[in-house]
Formats: sequence, structure tokens, C-alpha cells
Amino acid sequence: MQSWISTTKLKLLFSLLFFGTLLQAQDNSPYTRFALGNVKPGYNTVHRLMGGVAVADSNALIANPVNPATYSGLRLTSYNIGFDATRNTIKTNASSNKTGYATISYAVVGVSAGKGIGLAFGILPQYNAKFNMQKTDTLFGLYERTNNYYGGGSIQRLFAGAAYKYQHLSIGLNLGYTFGNIVNSVEAEFADTEKILYNHNYGRITVGGLYTQLGALYQLQINKEYSLNLGGSYTLGQTLKANKEQHYETFIGDIEDPIYNYRGDSLYNVKGNIQIPSELALGAVLQQGDYWQLGAEINATNWSKYRSYGMPDSTGSSWYVRLGGGITPDVNATKNYWKRVTYRAGAYTGQDVYRFNNTPLRKSAVTAGLSMPIRRTNLSIGQVNAGFEVGTRGTTKEGLLRENFTRFVVGITLNDRWFIKRRYD
Repeated sequence: MQSWISTTKLKLLFSLLFFGTLLQAQDNSPYTRFALGNVKPGYNTVHRLMGGVAVADSNALIANPVNPATYSGLRLTSYNIGFDATRNTIKTNASSNKTGYATISYAVVGVSAGKGIGLAFGILPQYNAKFNMQKTDTLFGLYERTNNYYGGGSIQRLFAGAAYKYQHLSIGLNLGYTFGNIVNSVEAEFADTEKILYNHNYGRITVGGLYTQLGALYQLQINKEYSLNLGGSYTLGQTLKANKEQHYETFIGDIEDPIYNYRGDSLYNVKGNIQIPSELALGAVLQQGDYWQLGAEINATNWSKYRSYGMPDSTGSSWYVRLGGGITPDVNATKNYWKRVTYRAGAYTGQDVYRFNNTPLRKSAVTAGLSMPIRRTNLSIGQVNAGFEVGTRGTTKEGLLRENFTRFVVGITLNDRWFIKRRYD
């Protein structure tokens, strides 16, 4: 007997990973100037439609890297790729500005490797930054200075994981490598002075380091109809190796004279560490077969422990509470397609990683969408997941910003069998 993997399947697998390397999720947000930018949780679109309830959801057709223990429930090979597009409205007490972006958000492959054994690998976004803003102030009551802040970048995570199930308990492990770079620049223009014309401070930091994530899942069959999943994941704190370069430029002269003096200084290959705090997530999902499921989750990270080259940043404790679920009217319906569609909705609220003027940033959103099955064959099935997320982050009090966002998400999951025994030799 022999097993085989078709050329088509291999091409699809490598295509997912290739597109995953294009992950450049660019939220255009002034807040991303601090720390490493926005935290990207790496949820599958299915879970994003349910408010991010994921850590206790074991789906036989979806690779769920939020909790590696869920890989043990895979029944088919699972190819997963996601896209999202976001529209942000950034508000202050005096103004409003609209920004937006579109990107590939994840590429993950999961494999059933035997009874109670599952494997997965792929690439996920971890942090992203994109900002372009301006601030004007007065120095010493004499000189007007306009600071232009701009920069951005992204940090990704390549991972591979495995899970094993014994009776009702599954345990899992993700190992991977975090890498990427962030640019942070400031240009200062001076008025009302004949000496300093222009300052430019350009900084770039490149990071890389290993990460480890542990997961557990306990599945309890209450009766013939109802089951309860209890899940948890713990991502260990990371120490990222960092390499920083910094360039300074100053132009000094007479504003009426094209001849001016230039002063510059640069730092190269400044090595150091960036400390990323650990993260804990706990959740539960109650479900009635393939008919409906309802879940709740809480996750927390103490971002006050974040350090870059030994220095803290404008970060604080972060936590979220999430609620969500889905319902499929009739998974076996043959005449009415929409009865086989899964309708999902959820919500979350919590405290974001940033803290300014001793003021934490609240973030809340509601989510909704559909999981639409794709035509089945004898060996393959799939689904298209699509929906939206509408929410807000921050406040216009204390001189801060409020971001109102609408995010549209689409995820494609394809499933088939990799290993098929031949009927004849």
C-alpha cells in the first residue's frame, strides 16, 4: 500500500505560504508609533466573525493556531487564507481624518496525521505599524516647530505546531520564529528663527527571535446532543534580538540664503533586546452538534512589562472579554442552500495595549458574518467565510484620539485528503 500527495495539493500549499510572506497589515493609526504597533491576534475569519472566540473551538475542518491543542480534532487537510480591508476614521476634539488599508491576514495549513494527532504550519501577522501625523508647538515661547511623524512596518510569525489527544484531553505546542522591522522617523521644521532650518531623525529597528505557545483542550460530552469544550493557551514571553540604526540630520543657516551648514550623525548595528510579555487566554464553547455553538473567552497580557533596549514605552495591561457563536439551520439540507449556511455573530470589549497620561485605551466591537459551504466532492469540501467588524478604540479626552473602524473580512478554507490508500497495487 502507498500513500500519495497530488501535485495540485502541493502547489496550493506552497501558494498559501508564498502569499503569506506578503503579510503587510498596515493600519494607518497614530497610536502605532509606540512600542511595536498594533497587536494582530491571527484569528481565522470564522473566529473573527464570532468576536474572536477561538481558544476553546475545535473545528474538524479549520486549523486554529490560537490554540495548538485544537489541531488534534482535524479530520481533513485544511488550507486557510484570509483577507481583510479596514476603513478608519480618526477623530480629535477639533478634526477628523479617514484612512484605510487592505491586506492578506493569514495563511495556515493543517493536517490530520492519524487518530488524535494533528499538525499545522503557516505564517501569521504579529504586530504592524503605519502612521503619518503632524504636530505644531512652540519652543521657549519663541520658535514655532512643526514635527512630522511617519513610519511603519510589520512583524510576522512563522510557526509549526502539533497536538495529541488522549481520551477527552488534547495538548498542543506551537514553535516558531518572529521577524520583521519597524521604521520610526521625525522631521522638524522651524519657523521664526534664522538659525535652525530643519531636523531629521530616522530610525529603523530589525527584530528576530523564537517563540513558544502551549495549548490545552478538554472536550466533555454532556449527552447525545450537547458538548462542552474548555480551552486555554499560554504564549511564553519573548526576547527578540534587535538591531537598530539611527540617522540624525540638521540644517543650519539663514532662511534667505541658499548656503547653509549641514550636520549629520549616524549609529549602525546597535544591538539589543526587546522584551515581549506572556499572554494567557481561557475560554469555553457549548454546542449542540452541528446545529449551534456559543462561546466566551478572556485573554490578558501585561504590556507594562514591555521593554525596548531596557526602556519602557506607552503601554499598560491589556485584556479582552469576548462572546460569540453561530447557528446552522440544517447542515444536511439539500434543496435550500441557505439552510446549510452558518450564521455567526459576536462582540468583544476590553483594554488595548497603549496607555497615555495614565489613561488606558478602551476598545470594543461587534462582529457578524456568514460561513458559506462550497460544492462538495467525494474527497474535498470547503467554505467561504465573510463578514464585518465595527468598533471603536480610544477617546478624544485628555488630548487623545478616537478611532472608529469598519473592517470587512473574507476567509477561504479548502479541505481534502492528503493520504489515501490505493485500492490496487
